[in-house]
Amino acid sequence: VQGLAQGQGLDEIDLMQGILETDPVRDRLFFEAIGGAGKSFVANGINHDQLIRLRDDAQQMDPQNPVVLSNLGGAEIALGQYLRDHGEDPRPTYAAARRHLAQASEMQPDDAAALSNLGGVLQVIGEYEAQHGGDPREALTEAVPILARAISAKPDDAASLANLGVVHLSLAELALGEGEDPRASFEQALA
Repeated sequence: VQGLAQGQGLDEIDLMQGILETDPVRDRLFFEAIGGAGKSFVANGINHDQLIRLRDDAQQMDPQNPVVLSNLGGAEIALGQYLRDHGEDPRPTYAAARRHLAQASEMQPDDAAALSNLGGVLQVIGEYEAQHGGDPREALTEAVPILARAISAKPDDAASLANLGVVHLSLAELALGEGEDPRASFEQALA
């Protein structure tokens, strides 16, 4: 199962499907694998419909498990990126990721991974809105305290630190573009 997180290919998808069908006791390994592997499956050209089917099967197994919800959110972020990269609208997929990660964060408020991913999906929602004529402020502003909580839970988490910096820089750019003083956001980005 360790190889699954490296996204080796279709054999892993078949293996994960087999785990779902035959050994629900190993579901935690599956959820950890799909959460970590989602992005690499997509990067390696694996059919995203298969990943969606696996995600849906996993959710049906244990929809109230915070580990499941967190990993579903991670897989949905990867799917959203795939859709975005292929010219499709990722917003419904990002909204599902946001919902699943928020639920996981409510169940386990100190889960740094779920908080980091929730802040990350809010960041990409903001970026997408900005690139498509929408208002990114709501998503970006919401991401700030969530990423700060992720950093409090795991102070050495490079992804959370980087995401928080990017969010503050994005907010500073928005302020500057609207004739506002961007210094507060720039200072927060450098803190």
